[in-house]
Amino acid sequence: MNCHYTYESKNKDDRRADYWSCIVIHHITLPDIAKIEDVVLMGREEELEYFKKICDFLCSTTSKVSAHYLIGRYGQIAELVDPKKYRAWHAGKSAWWDSKDRLWKYHVNNFGIGIELIGDGNKFEYTKEQYYALELLCRNLILEFKIPHINCLVGHETISNGYIRPDPKPDPGIFFRWNRIYFELYKNLGNEYGLVNV
Repeated sequence: MNCHYTYESKNKDDRRADYWSCIVIHHITLPDIAKIEDVVLMGREEELEYFKKICDFLCSTTSKVSAHYLIGRYGQIAELVDPKKYRAWHAGKSAWWDSKDRLWKYHVNNFGIGIELIGDGNKFEYTKEQYYALELLCRNLILEFKIPHINCLVGHETISNGYIRPDPKPDPGIFFRWNRIYFELYKNLGNEYGLVNV
């Protein structure tokens, strides 16, 4: 996977499944460094510095969290955990309804690739550059790891909701445009690859 930046987070362990079943979309900010209201106004160079600080946070053992990829507001992508070898610590207590196999799967870290978007999707829109980068990344991951159906894309809010944990997760948020992601994946992959909406 071609990314602009490659890091090696310590917050990972060996893969526990033979294949990836889903891709989980998250959002992230570091309010101790900058308020989200300021992040959305950052220029390219300032946002890149913020992007690198988030990479450092997701790679630090003190945070105890990580993701496979991070996408900045100008579309830059960093690989933090190599999905060929490792699972990242992004989902926590979680469960996902696999509509292809028709069963609930628990502990989504075991079979889900995690992607973080810089921002807060309950307060602000994501950028067009982020959507473009996310569409490209998801398409490549689906092809590389043979993830078999469109419902493989889920939000953290779906797999870690109030039925699953007492502190439900809110990301990627109400402003995330799922219809755009679905449309682009169908357009670029569609029936030729065998994506099905079940």
